[in-house]
Amino acid sequence: MAICKVCGKELTLPVGDSKSVLGIVMEYPFPPDKPEVGRYKRESVTAREILRRELIRVGIDVNLCRLTSVWMHTPSTSDRDFSCNLGEAIRAVKQCHVVLLLGSLPTETFLGMDVSEVGGLRVTSDLLPLPIYATKSPADLFHGTLGEFRLALKQLSKSREIKKYYGK
Repeated sequence: MAICKVCGKELTLPVGDSKSVLGIVMEYPFPPDKPEVGRYKRESVTAREILRRELIRVGIDVNLCRLTSVWMHTPSTSDRDFSCNLGEAIRAVKQCHVVLLLGSLPTETFLGMDVSEVGGLRVTSDLLPLPIYATKSPADLFHGTLGEFRLALKQLSKSREIKKYYGK
């Protein structure tokens, strides 16, 4: 069990190989015991399952990705706590070849822009010198916006880094 150096809360550690081709940075960890369930394509699923299914649609196996979060524990109001969590998230994906930001918080933090301004575009960040793509959080798909999400993943799947690894 890992503990936050700043506040002492238990951390949800990154999942997947640190040298994965694709690093995925979410807002918060997927809850292990009480997943958020919503309606998606007329069925009840979790945000984690939506991400898995939509990545499969573009030929990417989420099990071969590195997943982490900007917040690795329950969010707090401490700037120092946020900086520590962000530092851990950056370390978690810095060896990947390309990064996908999921949601507003990671996109605003890494790029200083709203996710709707950069969804599906290949961009860079001063915080992380890697190709970056951004899209809405899978949890947002419970309320629509599936087209934007799919477009961003399709653009990601066409990147040099993904094509080289997956042989597309």
